[in-house]
Amino acid sequence: MKFLFNKKKRTVETADPGKERIAKGIAGFIGKAQRKWADWMQRKSERLSIKGKWFTLFLFCAFTVAVSTYLIITSIWSDAQLSFSVAHIKTAVQLKHYSNESSGISKSDYEKIHRFKFYMDSLARSPTGSKEYEEFRQDHPGLMDSIRTVERLYQSQFKQ
Repeated sequence: MKFLFNKKKRTVETADPGKERIAKGIAGFIGKAQRKWADWMQRKSERLSIKGKWFTLFLFCAFTVAVSTYLIITSIWSDAQLSFSVAHIKTAVQLKHYSNESSGISKSDYEKIHRFKFYMDSLARSPTGSKEYEEFRQDHPGLMDSIRTVERLYQSQFKQ
């Protein structure tokens, strides 16, 4: 029965070990800074009496409530600008992936996709077309990533 409760270890493969090393270094630095701050706070709070600790907790809570109340009140009665707005979130349409060995990308389809990518790249590089390119990317988020994925899929057909 013990095998039912064992967790399988997941390994995350990273494409760039250099980035992984940098991320670990940053995480280590943040951990050390947090540890130093916690040790310093522990040393300072050890000197306080029980009443002093309760008073400090009360001051912290009162300050937090005061700041939160101020932010809520100013956001409600502020006439200068809208404090918050509700906007529609555009999401990419997720297509179902069917694993079918016979499904492949034809050369003519690949050439059409390649021409479209070339057109979009030249549009992005031109000073007059960059605005149109950005509008297109906002209207169709994730399309360029999908095109790169299709290109890799087409190229992987010939590597096998």
